[in-house]
Formats: sequence, C-alpha cells, structure tokens
Amino acid sequence: CAALSGARVGVVVVESERRRDFSPEDAERFAEVARRWSLPLRLAEFRAHHRARHDVAPRFVVDTPGFRAFHAALVQAERGPAPLALVGPAGAGKRVVARWSWFEARAGEAPRAELSAREWIDRGASDDAYVRGVAELDVVEQRRVLEAIESGDGPRLAFGLREEPHCSARDGRLIPELAAWLVRARLRVPAFAERRGEVVALAVQRAEDVAAAAKVAPPRFTDDARAFLWRQAWAGNWRELDARLARLSRRGAAELDADALAAEWRSTGDEPVARVPSRDPDPALLRDALLATATAGGRANKRRAAAHLGWDPDTLAARLADAGLAGPDPAERGAAWRDGAC
Repeated sequence: CAALSGARVGVVVVESERRRDFSPEDAERFAEVARRWSLPLRLAEFRAHHRARHDVAPRFVVDTPGFRAFHAALVQAERGPAPLALVGPAGAGKRVVARWSWFEARAGEAPRAELSAREWIDRGASDDAYVRGVAELDVVEQRRVLEAIESGDGPRLAFGLREEPHCSARDGRLIPELAAWLVRARLRVPAFAERRGEVVALAVQRAEDVAAAAKVAPPRFTDDARAFLWRQAWAGNWRELDARLARLSRRGAAELDADALAAEWRSTGDEPVARVPSRDPDPALLRDALLATATAGGRANKRRAAAHLGWDPDTLAARLADAGLAGPDPAERGAAWRDGAC
C-alpha cells in the first residue's frame, strides 16, 4: 500500500512470471518507491478534485524536503483543535492550501465557504469557512471570532493572513487572545520570490495545463527563458504567473526565449529584471542559483548559475568566495517552506 499520513492513497503491484524473481531487497526497494509516490498520488487526486470544483488544477513542486514537511504539518494541523492559520502575501496560494487541508480532512463533500471576516460574521459566525482579513476587524468583531473558536462545538476554520499573528498583535491589529489561537496551527506559505527554485517548474507545468486545455502542444522554454523566469520578482505570485502564461499561450509560439518573455513583461508596463544586483547579495540567493542549476549528480554548474543571476561567471566566483560557498547543498532545498519572522 502507498500510504500517506495513515491513509491509503494507492497500491503498488509488482508482477512476476516466475517464482522468486524478486529478492527481499527488491521488495524493500519497491516499498520505498511506494512511500516516495504517496504524496504525488494524493496530490493528483486533489488536482482532479480542485479542477472539478474550480476549473483549475493547482500545481506544487513535491520533491523538496521542505515541502513534504509542510504537507505533514498541514495534515497534523487539520486534525487538531486550533484553526489553521496560513500566513503569506497575496497570491502565494493560501486559499488553495486551505482547500487542500479541507480535502485531506475529508470533512464532507461540500467545499468550505470562502469569505471575508466581516462577511463570515454577518452570516452568523457559525459556518465552516476559509476566512480572510481577520486583522481588519475591530476589537468587538475580533472577540466574536474568538468566541466562535473557543466554543467546544464551533465551526472548522482556516484563516488567511498577510502577517504573522504575533506580529499583528504586537502592532495592535489583533487582540492577543485571538493571536494566541492563530499561532497554534500556523503555517507559512512563502512568496514566489522566496521559491525561485520552484518557479521555473511551476511555470512549465502551468504552460502545459494551458496548452492541454487549448488542445495544442505546449511551448518549449529555452535555457535563457528559464533563467529569466528564475530571476524575476514575481510581486503578484501565482496570479501574476497565471496571467502572464495565459497571455503568452495565446501567441501560440512553439518556443519561448528570454526575449519573448521580456516583451510580455514590457507589454504590461513592467520592466523585467535583467540581472540580480551583485553588490552584497544574500547568500541564500546564491545557494538558490546553485541548486536550481546543479547537474543531475548534484554538482555546481557555475556558468548556468551565473546566467540565472544575470552575471558573468567571474562575478559569481567572487561572490561565492565572499560568502564562503563552494557548491549547492541539497539540504537547503525547500528552505523557503520553513518558518519566518515578522
């Protein structure tokens, strides 16, 4: 069985024409394959569920230790008594993650309501819901939210927050008692600028989805196009990525290079990032560039990493020496899905 968080999500079957074709070691290897594929199988089920209800199939890059840990924490949070609090900027995917948590909990077939905090209160503060904008409520309204959370048989809630609950409490936007509940089962959904290693894969996958819907072949992204996607700021996160790929798909190009992508950015009045500033760069950014361009064997490809940053190889070598970095560290992959501060 392929199991995920105690639930069966699939079965791996190995068939043999002869007895004893497979050793116990082979069986263990197949079992490991089943364990590795449990999360992708479950996500495929969620994608179909989400497409049927919202006409879009969300994508995640699964093969990062940080992301698998995020999923485990999501399942654990949904099982606990505290409401799920998802912290991240607009467009990062908090609502989709909330839908995923609801799907994982199998809490009935009906989708959870998605409302602003004030709309939820106006409806009686009794519906299971994904609630956004709770920090915009006044003190009396926040206390009503608190009462709904603290009632023993209250609704199942998930909150979308732009800022960490304890940070909002410190600045007077959340009452401390409500913030204390929201930090109990709090998960951070990072901005795309923190997930550069995922953005290229997400863009390619989304382009494939758009092409499949239009029944045309997906475009091929050249190496310089992938480097271009990696170094953009992505201030709009998922919404920006989706909108740009939708416009690009209408052009019907078989191949997309950096010039084509730059033209798309300029068509909306935005100037693309041609190069990442090389003065005192964040070491995490250098690690991301090395990880995104590493060879299959895990070795650094510094020429490609420099191209992703928009630098020449000598500049990258100097900045790596300044930061004391030699090559990519696979343990750093997925670090964007870890906790952050105010």
